[in-house]
Amino acid sequence: MPISLKGRSLLTLRDFSADEIALMVDTAADLKAARRAGIFPKRLANKNVALIFLKPSARTRASFAVAAADEGANLEVLPPADIRFGEKESVKDIARVLGRLFDGIVFRGFQHALVRELSLHAGIPVWNALCDTYHPTQVLADLLTLRENVGHIRGTKLCYVGDGRNNVVTSLMVGAAKMGVDLRVLAPRALHPNPELVKQLFAEASVGAEITITEDPHEALSECDAVYNDVWVSMGEEHLVAERAALLREFRVTRKLMSLTGRADTIYLHCLPALHRVRPRAPRAARGRRRRVRAPAQPRVRSGGESDAYREGCDGADLVGGEVCLRPSRGTFSLFTSQRARRLARCCALRLRPRPTHLGVVLVIEVVPAVSRRGNASSLVGHCLGLLGRDRLRASGAFGWRS
Repeated sequence: MPISLKGRSLLTLRDFSADEIALMVDTAADLKAARRAGIFPKRLANKNVALIFLKPSARTRASFAVAAADEGANLEVLPPADIRFGEKESVKDIARVLGRLFDGIVFRGFQHALVRELSLHAGIPVWNALCDTYHPTQVLADLLTLRENVGHIRGTKLCYVGDGRNNVVTSLMVGAAKMGVDLRVLAPRALHPNPELVKQLFAEASVGAEITITEDPHEALSECDAVYNDVWVSMGEEHLVAERAALLREFRVTRKLMSLTGRADTIYLHCLPALHRVRPRAPRAARGRRRRVRAPAQPRVRSGGESDAYREGCDGADLVGGEVCLRPSRGTFSLFTSQRARRLARCCALRLRPRPTHLGVVLVIEVVPAVSRRGNASSLVGHCLGLLGRDRLRASGAFGWRS
């Protein structure tokens, strides 16, 4: 039976089945691919969306604005001073007025009960862009990121490190239970998730789902595909900085911690913003020279969330501005780019083999023995970059050649 999400609100992923969540992730991936191809079908033309952010935001607000514009919708920002739920008017009255004027509401605020009440009385879809309890759009972006980087969602081994009680890890547990992810939460006992919530999620879990709460880093990180963390102090908890620093000092994501996965291809995820007076990760662990950084805005535009993904084990040169990586590897060069790759492969006389990866399309430039010396190989790459000049791509110059 076909699945339809038309008219549904997105308040928490607990309201959706695994198939419905998979449909959302698939749709986000399709829209992302269409946007990269320059296709904008304007499915939301003549629709009006209200944006109500009671909490500050940069990426989430910008993502919804761009997504609305891409789909042809008009986005109206309603400042908190103009809304004043429960002061100027009741939530019920405001919801009814907005429901008559708009086709949807994006809400970012505090109590989950408020967004529930807004959805109950508005009569139009309400999308939760973050509340104190849940952050569903963030986890949709995380699921898409895992699929793009790991290759699948079900059976993925994911470790969350840090405060185990915030809205991000709560939503991660919901997403993991629904989608069959093996989630390990590494946190001090004082910051473990609510055991009653964990029990409820186990009852809702699909095949393959695991949720492990532990203080043992070896148990948590063994064989993990991805390691995830967030700032130690959420919005509204600034007075707890010293307390959280003391509790979480040993739960920083460092190179040493990442090495406990026993894998070279483990990726690091952060929902951003990453900077704080207290750092949950060591800068080197996230920005070492051997990481590959995926541009974070793309999944967010299509799902309303964001993940910054870092991958271990990149040979050769680093990414420059998140756009290009040249990687000499035993007689081949790999050129990573997300635009015009297939067009270039068709029109270029060089031997190029396009191959999709989590970074976009890889153009494998085959270097034949006659030109396998360093100088000739560099000239060949320079020629390819010249053909890609319109994409504003640059080489890092760190060619280093291996025979």
